[in-house]
Amino acid sequence: MRLRMTALEFRRFMDGFGLAIMLLGLFVGAVLLIIAGTSLFGVRSISAPPLGFQGVVLIALGGGLRLLVRIDKRLEEAASGPEGDMRQG
Repeated sequence: MRLRMTALEFRRFMDGFGLAIMLLGLFVGAVLLIIAGTSLFGVRSISAPPLGFQGVVLIALGGGLRLLVRIDKRLEEAASGPEGDMRQG
């Protein structure tokens, strides 16, 4: 069993983890939207759980994590690009 990850593997894992968190937040928001919509049309439903804020926080955390992964990727590409060779010479 390997205990180390390459930078690319770690980036892919974190990007996938951020996507999963963001999708979970979107799912929570969708469920709350459906519950709110059914009550507007007069369908009796269970009371809406107070999860709206948690859903928004999960969406923000997942999106922020994915953004950090993309920024890290661009910084790494910029550091290994032709500009890095010009600074040495």
